[in-house]
Amino acid sequence: MTTYARFPLPVLAAWLALCCGACSKAPAEQVAAPAAALPTQAAPTEVVQLAAVQTEVAPTNAAQTASTLPPDLGTRPAGSDWAAFLGPTGDGKSQETGLISPWPAVGPKLVWQIPVGIGYGMPAISRGRMFQFDMRGKKAKLTCAKSETAEELWKFEYPTDYEDMYGYDNGPRCMPIVDGDMVYIFGAEGMLHALRTVDGSLVWKADTTRDYGVVQNFFGVGYGMPAVSRGRLFQFDMRVRKAQLLCLKAETAEELWKFEYSTEYEDMYGYDNGPRCMPVVDGDMVYIFGAEGVLH
Repeated sequence: MTTYARFPLPVLAAWLALCCGACSKAPAEQVAAPAAALPTQAAPTEVVQLAAVQTEVAPTNAAQTASTLPPDLGTRPAGSDWAAFLGPTGDGKSQETGLISPWPAVGPKLVWQIPVGIGYGMPAISRGRMFQFDMRGKKAKLTCAKSETAEELWKFEYPTDYEDMYGYDNGPRCMPIVDGDMVYIFGAEGMLHALRTVDGSLVWKADTTRDYGVVQNFFGVGYGMPAVSRGRLFQFDMRVRKAQLLCLKAETAEELWKFEYSTEYEDMYGYDNGPRCMPVVDGDMVYIFGAEGVLH
């Protein structure tokens, strides 16, 4: 068995490198290349119905269900947020200007730094708040802090016994996803949580391993990030010999539909058989690309 070195406790830091923010809110333009002809394949017809989902929805009231944006805690006159994977344009590019020039020999000014737990996900930034999802001991932890000062606003924790198959890193694979007044986290053990951004109150939680048969691979689950669009949450993951796309109501976790197809894909090194890509939502269409190379 290959032995991997463990990393020291990570440190999250913020530097004053831009006069503005992290990225632009301009919509991304995506030009699709002509699709090459593929061998004809029979359309998947079998969808397995599972037992009733035991999603837990926290008690709430009418005021809490209103989809309103939380107060903006940011003080900078310019800049925009990075609330989900690859930023607001979905391509990982920032269109901000004002980069320091010439670049200081000692680097940009350090604004703040804080220790964090283990994990792979970057923070999410929205309306003056920073959301950091990591693992500390036997707990997964979501911390909300002021993005400009790192002052902690609230934290949410839940117990987890997840262990990586190779003892490499047991932390979350996904960054938090912020949409309106909600923040979503997907742990490596398969737990989905939805919380209010203003105070961290739990809205709902769902166990995808128990309810949908999602299986652990080398990277646990959540190799591909969930996508949230127009009140729907999409999650693409792996069951036993099946790839599965779930569509849930983002506000309640109520299942709207699911799509499955059979796959015999096995990583040649036994590394991870699950999907590598998150769902891509464009208008009324959602696209998934499986590890076996099939695009739906």
